[in-house]
Amino acid sequence: MSRVRVLVGTRKGAFILTADGKRERWEVSGPHFGGWELYHLKGSPADPNRIYASQCSGWFGQQIQRSDDGGKTWQPVPFTAPGPDVSFTALTASGGGFTAAAQFGSSGGTTAAAVWTSANGTSWTLPQVSGLAGGGSHAITALAASGSAVTGIDSVQTQASQQFVVRSLPSG
Repeated sequence: MSRVRVLVGTRKGAFILTADGKRERWEVSGPHFGGWELYHLKGSPADPNRIYASQCSGWFGQQIQRSDDGGKTWQPVPFTAPGPDVSFTALTASGGGFTAAAQFGSSGGTTAAAVWTSANGTSWTLPQVSGLAGGGSHAITALAASGSAVTGIDSVQTQASQQFVVRSLPSG
């Protein structure tokens, strides 16, 4: 019988809930990263044992971790930072791979957004995406995947207004 897995991110860590196909008995694994805030948990469509977690703590800052064994062990995902004060804002898995988004720039100043892509979830690239800098502060606040396409919501804030721009983004 098939199994069901639910990935839950909370302010107190991550939890992995699994059940049989009837959903009569549930097993709870966690908390993973106890005491850390977990913003996103995503499972890989290509490998059911691969899970990504976007986490934050006041001491270590924001990080993305990867598990290749269903959450038993975790390793940090290495990213090349495009600038100072990187803060991850969204993570999604698509048919073409993975897409992660972040905001960076000086605290209290103008920020820009960046997008990383990966076909396999282990090596990541930082492609050039036009329109994610200049004209105000940018932050990609949501990512949605449909097949191999990824759509992002870019929040652009200036002194006069705030607007939301829907952007087509690269996937892995």
